[in-house]
Amino acid sequence: MNVSFEERKIHAVNKAYYLDLFEKVSLSIIFFFMSYRFLDAFLTRGDVISLLLLITEAASLCFILFRRRSETISVNWRDWMLAYCGSFLPLTVRPEETVTFGAAIALAGFIGSCGILVQLWAKFTLRRSFGIVAANRGVKTHGPYRFVRHPMYAGYMVTQIAFLATHYTAYNVTIYVFLWALQIGRILAEERILFQDPAYQEMAIRVRHRLLPGIF
Repeated sequence: MNVSFEERKIHAVNKAYYLDLFEKVSLSIIFFFMSYRFLDAFLTRGDVISLLLLITEAASLCFILFRRRSETISVNWRDWMLAYCGSFLPLTVRPEETVTFGAAIALAGFIGSCGILVQLWAKFTLRRSFGIVAANRGVKTHGPYRFVRHPMYAGYMVTQIAFLATHYTAYNVTIYVFLWALQIGRILAEERILFQDPAYQEMAIRVRHRLLPGIF
């Protein structure tokens, strides 16, 4: 039985809709179940970095819930695994302070805040184009995207390094090693989708590096 072009298009649109809905619902559940750790760390110990991490994750959830739909979302299970593991793992680190020296904590807080600001700058540039699974929801070429092609991941890395500096445990180190490997995979998966768009191809010519200027 032959399937017409219009029927295939309708099927693709419906599939993208349900995948988008699944992503929104599942991430809402994950966020509300895992965020208590960071809120508790702030309320009981005044851990500012934990509060900042909670704020940026809350912003991510808001943008996901109210974003525009995309018909070019990846249906590759590996891309979904990378996206979910990469989003879930940061919420599993344990906010157990291992550094008590005031100046070190203040410096880590400053560096972490800089990373948060980069993340928020990228997120507010994307606004309703933000998502976690590889897709093309519109190519952005202004704001922090003038410097690297994936500034949000750069902000994540800076903040996580600051968090690790004052919460240095074998458990947290292990989580972040796996996380950063996953984030590289997410970047490559996203670019596989985005490079299908001529606008992104032009951007990649102007902005040569994905994450770290001069390195990657």
